[in-house]
Amino acid sequence: MELDSKLASSAVIITGVATAEAASAYVMGPTFIGDDIAVTALTAAMIMGLGKVHNKSLTMEKALKWLIPNMGLFASSRVLAMTVKWIPLVGSTANASISFTTAQVIGWTVYLIFKDEKDLDEVGVKELRIYKRRAENMTKPDVEKWFENMPKEKVKEYKDLVSQLSNPALNEETQNELLRKMQD
Repeated sequence: MELDSKLASSAVIITGVATAEAASAYVMGPTFIGDDIAVTALTAAMIMGLGKVHNKSLTMEKALKWLIPNMGLFASSRVLAMTVKWIPLVGSTANASISFTTAQVIGWTVYLIFKDEKDLDEVGVKELRIYKRRAENMTKPDVEKWFENMPKEKVKEYKDLVSQLSNPALNEETQNELLRKMQD
């Protein structure tokens, strides 16, 4: 698969955010506070990051305005996570895995919409389902494989950025800066 810069940047952002969401879901899922706020904020940050890659002007508010009403389309696996996340260890692992997969599907769906040079609010529910199906079935770049050819200090830097991104207390400006650094 030949990579263009938008595909490569999108892959790095999607994988990084999905990993950060999985970490947040693993740690926060079984707590009283839960992981929903952190995971939703990270997903919105991912959408904003993908918007930057594709020259779309998105704020956190715009990303959430699109994401929240469309969560039902992506939420079936999150419902499963809600039922198992309270089981010690197994539940946390399942919740993290489901969060990772859901973030990947949302990220690649948004990527495909932007690749077709559309804005999120131009895509209706029927068309969104088609994009989601395409995202689930597409061949995606293997970011982990890229690490094999990168200097170890760059891999460590990327993984540190992902770790920082999983902090649910980050403000929008810091999230944007971390996403920009990941893309670089």
